[in-house]
Amino acid sequence: MAITVNKAKSTRTPATAPAGVDELLSPLEIQGWIKVSRPTFYRLLKEKRLPRHDLTVGCKPRWKRSTIQAWIDAQATQAKG
Repeated sequence: MAITVNKAKSTRTPATAPAGVDELLSPLEIQGWIKVSRPTFYRLLKEKRLPRHDLTVGCKPRWKRSTIQAWIDAQATQAKG
């Protein structure tokens, strides 16, 4: 099953992130970015088709924006190949 992702890079800048610091994304933000439902997101994680979270804040997983962007870029490269 191919995963279609929105290749456009987000221009959103968090108000609290200093310049040069990678923004942290929640599962909900990633779901919106790659246009998948909540069940699909967690299925992809379980199948190890999405990258593992970079860190946990409290009990909540968070991914660096650069991690997800690299994954999207890799998916686009695989689709071309």
